[in-house]
Amino acid sequence: MINLRQLLTPTRLLVTFIACSLLLLVPTYLSVAQSSLHSRSGSNSLWAQQGVQKGGPAGVRGALARLGNNAPVKDQLAQEALEKMPNYWKGPVIMPKLENATVKAELGRASWKLLHTMAARFPGKPTKDEKETFKSFLYLFSRLYPCAEFQLLLQKYPPQTSSRAAASIHLCHLHNLVNARLGKEEFDCGKGLEITYDCGCGNDESTKTNLSEDEDLTRREQTRGPGSSVDKDGK
Repeated sequence: MINLRQLLTPTRLLVTFIACSLLLLVPTYLSVAQSSLHSRSGSNSLWAQQGVQKGGPAGVRGALARLGNNAPVKDQLAQEALEKMPNYWKGPVIMPKLENATVKAELGRASWKLLHTMAARFPGKPTKDEKETFKSFLYLFSRLYPCAEFQLLLQKYPPQTSSRAAASIHLCHLHNLVNARLGKEEFDCGKGLEITYDCGCGNDESTKTNLSEDEDLTRREQTRGPGSSVDKDGK
């Protein structure tokens, strides 16, 4: 018979210890691995959320970019973080006021020429994206222009982007409000506007400015002031 001393040899004890260790470690390892897989999506969500708190919009973009192509795009926290990104066209004027009257007048003339020319080339039947693009440009311009009066005008008379004629008449109306404040003559918002601010982009009939179709309606809406339905939605 095999006695106890023969069973308890160093070799047998070592083998027994290794076997018992494996039996204990393998289930623990599998449990941890499974838990890690289940919590990965939650960890990524928390990571993205912390990116918003610490780094703002840049933090969100960086966190989502690092998640790779397998990122949980529909993850609720990440989506909410992106939706909370600010609209940069909102806010006060960030440029200091110009004190030099000559420079201010030159900048004003150049700026009105730019705005009128862009409105004259705005699509006759713009898409929703084109409307929002032009509206955003005007609001951003009002923040960057070193004169708060233009932003105040946009607050009272929001951009009109339903058509090329609406955009052109709206800016001409604002221009005339400024002219009245400065004691200057009223500008013709009809054909005179089209001729004066022709950008020389060609004679493409499909893009030629035509203010005659709805300029009367637009003028009436503009003269109603901020209480009109057009001014409320900015379209």
